[in-house]
Amino acid sequence: MSGDLFFYNASTGAVAVGRVSNDGNFTNVTTGGGLSTDWDHIVPLGRDLFFYNASTGAVAVGRVSDDGNFTNVTTGGGLSTDWDHIVPLGRDLFFYNASTGAVAVGRVSDDGNFTNVTTGGGLSTNWDHIVPLGRDLFFYNASTGAVAVGRVSDDGNFTTVTTGGGLSTDWDHIVNI
Repeated sequence: MSGDLFFYNASTGAVAVGRVSNDGNFTNVTTGGGLSTDWDHIVPLGRDLFFYNASTGAVAVGRVSDDGNFTNVTTGGGLSTDWDHIVPLGRDLFFYNASTGAVAVGRVSDDGNFTNVTTGGGLSTNWDHIVPLGRDLFFYNASTGAVAVGRVSDDGNFTTVTTGGGLSTDWDHIVNI
């Protein structure tokens, strides 16, 4: 399995792109700098990257070309602050605030423009992990072992599918394989 990796230093704005070949070797492809500092989230959308600053609500979309060069596509602001989780669902993004239970769904167009699709609330608070499974989302609370599965429709509406508990506590990482 091969793939490219994007590296970012939030203190300096430095970036790099590396590549893992089919035989497992890592190669540095490009290095650079000049990105804004203090991005809290970088979410992959194919070769596009969605950047978010939780303190200011600033956003940006950049694109990594096949040869590893990064290009800024769009910048903007005005998003709510303090989103704890941003989960990719194709070109859609699911936003969650663990303190309030607020949620939102936004969409990034192919030309890099962000559009808010839906906002809402009422989700349980303190979900530590949200893992995408297609358009479904798996929620896990590491303190209690509680779990839930929700679904985001194509029009951005969120529906809880199931809730439960009994999972072991203190899992640090949960990934889709």
